[in-house]
Amino acid sequence: MGWLDKLSVEFELGEIMAMDAESFMCPLSVRLEEYGKISQRVFRVGGSEFIAELCNIRNQLPDEKLLLGQSLHVQVQPNYGFGSYKYVVLTALWDNESEYNRNLFYKAYLTAFRTAINLNIKSIVVPAMGYDGNLPVSSAALLSVIQELDELKSSDDFSLEDIYVVSSNSIHIDYLRSHVEAALYR
Repeated sequence: MGWLDKLSVEFELGEIMAMDAESFMCPLSVRLEEYGKISQRVFRVGGSEFIAELCNIRNQLPDEKLLLGQSLHVQVQPNYGFGSYKYVVLTALWDNESEYNRNLFYKAYLTAFRTAINLNIKSIVVPAMGYDGNLPVSSAALLSVIQELDELKSSDDFSLEDIYVVSSNSIHIDYLRSHVEAALYR
């Protein structure tokens, strides 16, 4: 879906770790611990050295945690097993001490994309966040962030060219693709 001058947004059925891009977003807990299938796989593939790096990062954070929706990055080392990726954009999506917030998906997508832009990254893979009951929230969040990025595209320091929204669930991808495209092309 290449609708912007500098930005292409594609919806892909597949595995986030198998995509070809410079970076990928990994949702996790505010304490940089596993949260969901993606982070479980990332931790397993990255191994003990990747987990040790996350522990070192966590120890340097205020209260040893990120804020909900906050992102930071880790430069990928060859021994992590993350293929061609250069960066993992870690985004805090879960905190068992906080109530669910409908704006969380929006904040998570926005901070992940801003992190990519700050790193001068050209491509990022993000998960199609949500489950069947909250796909409308995820769709609205993604659409809002894409529209905000459209406003930033004229900036000279806007590096991001390709966004890949990925899920292994065809229902999620089809839903997000149809709703985001319908809103953009009405």
